[in-house]
Amino acid sequence: MAPPPAQDPVARRDVLVRLARAHDAGEVAAILGEPFFESMSWKPLGGSTANYGIVHSQQSDPVNALCEKPINSMDHVLLKACRLAGGDPEGKGTPRTMRKAVAHLPPGQPPGERPVSHPE
Repeated sequence: MAPPPAQDPVARRDVLVRLARAHDAGEVAAILGEPFFESMSWKPLGGSTANYGIVHSQQSDPVNALCEKPINSMDHVLLKACRLAGGDPEGKGTPRTMRKAVAHLPPGQPPGERPVSHPE
């Protein structure tokens, strides 16, 4: 017997990937309305019901706030890759868009990992 969708690692990964690839808040809201989430027991952010200011300071719309989280994490991965390469994320000549920053990553190197030096 298959586990409930919320306990199935493949189903959880599928939902996460679809949320990350959503193009707008409407698409995210539609995914959150799917049967996968029906059995979820939602808990307040940080375990506190008095956290409106924390969420509101991010985005006034909770769906947009959810969309903002993966984008912020990608920004931080690129910042780390820049620093590990000896760069200054605020310096002159630093790429100003995510697309341009990704283009500066060494081929085949996962972002945020130190380049491996090989003795000759």
